[in-house]
Amino acid sequence: MYLRATTNAILDVETHTGGMTQDEAMALMVDGAWQEVDEARGKWLRARLSSTQLSTYFVGSLEMWDLEMAVRQRLAVAAGAGAEAVTAQRIRGGVGETPGFDYRTHLERVISYGTPPVKWCRELALRDLEAGSA
Repeated sequence: MYLRATTNAILDVETHTGGMTQDEAMALMVDGAWQEVDEARGKWLRARLSSTQLSTYFVGSLEMWDLEMAVRQRLAVAAGAGAEAVTAQRIRGGVGETPGFDYRTHLERVISYGTPPVKWCRELALRDLEAGSA
């Protein structure tokens, strides 16, 4: 998914600022990111019709991973393990176990806020952790 989000952002930017052709876009998505041909055609169309839509998936995923890391660090500290108990990311996602952190609980907390921008979800989640509703 990280490769897909990154590829989408490249496609979006290059289509609007770099003059990427359809053949280049298809090669990027199909050969470079293992996307299906029909899906790639649809993304090529979307990229040409609306700028920044595909890039928002990439930016949103980065924000969600940053939120997750902040929550993991807070919960590790609360569990007495310290923030250093959270494994540093070499690539987004795939951090492993963190003392006090449950992935399902984290996701349920985030979706309980509805659909505000991620920066507000982050603020709400960290506020809730401070208030003790981990």
